Amino acid sequence: MSIADIRDESARGKVRVVIDLKKDSYPKKVLNQLYKLTTLQTAFHFNMLALIDGIQPRVLGLQEILAEYIKHRQKVIRRRTEYELRKARERAHILEGLKIALDHIDEVIATIRASKTTEEAEKALIERFALSEIQAKAILAMQLRRLTGLERQSIEDELAELRKQIKRFEEILADEKEILAIIKQDLLEMKEKFGDKRRSQLINTELGKFKDEELIPDENVVVLLTTENYVKRTLATDYKKQHRGGKGKRGMTTKDEDVIDQLTTCSTHDWLLFYTNRGRVFRLKAYEVPAASLQAKGIAVVNLLQLQPEEKVTCMVRVPKDNFDVSGESDYLFMATTQGT
Repeated sequence: MSIADIRDESARGKVRVVIDLKKDSYPKKVLNQLYKLTTLQTAFHFNMLALIDGIQPRVLGLQEILAEYIKHRQKVIRRRTEYELRKARERAHILEGLKIALDHIDEVIATIRASKTTEEAEKALIERFALSEIQAKAILAMQLRRLTGLERQSIEDELAELRKQIKRFEEILADEKEILAIIKQDLLEMKEKFGDKRRSQLINTELGKFKDEELIPDENVVVLLTTENYVKRTLATDYKKQHRGGKGKRGMTTKDEDVIDQLTTCSTHDWLLFYTNRGRVFRLKAYEVPAASLQAKGIAVVNLLQLQPEEKVTCMVRVPKDNFDVSGESDYLFMATTQGT
């Protein structure tokens, strides 16, 4: 890692971590290494093991778990609708009995008063007005003053509303599409109530599997090598076209005896082959050569390559990124010496 210092500047509930890099570091490459080697980026894995139909354990995929969730919601909505339908029918049945009692209020009161016991009154109401046991008990459960004070219009309005609800519940239970529509509406309402912007991103890749190049822009650069084996990389855009009489720009600062020996233009993703006076060759990606300004002298090659004492780079060759087989199974290097070898 090319990290010089790390500071925690978190405050007031906000997280802020500052990482200072060394002079010749490549920020995006360091970030990629932090993702790969630290917990700066973390993947949480989970096993979607579920009991299907309450008895069969299975590991489900995303599509399967969603299908099971929809099936569960269908069962819940069906049971809920059946319960609400039953309650609505029960209430409507009682209201129908009360409506009959209002239609014959004087006879109902006389029947109740003529009965010696509650059971006798219940039986008389059932026989006289064709009421059910539930309706008769509902009438007897009310005090006479409440029974006489019932408003016919309010009973009829409530009964009409209940009949609408009963019809709607029956439609839902008769058509699976109606149940699915309710599921959709419930989810939309949940989204409206609790939905907010995602705090995590969905990406179609494996976390922690990035290559360095995936975080390094593909840019045109100029790589310079001096006779004293100093090397640096600059952006091609740092150089401008000169007109007649122009003074040009200094491309590199060198020592008195040192001069620029080789220069190549390439992409940051291209390969650079470095040949030495010992007959060895090293390879680097262009982005691995530290970037520097036009005035900088660069970095000694020995800091990038494992050179032996007195070994020097004598030649630098650029190989396009798409024309180099790292495995060495299909590409070859042809080398010749001054002695004809």
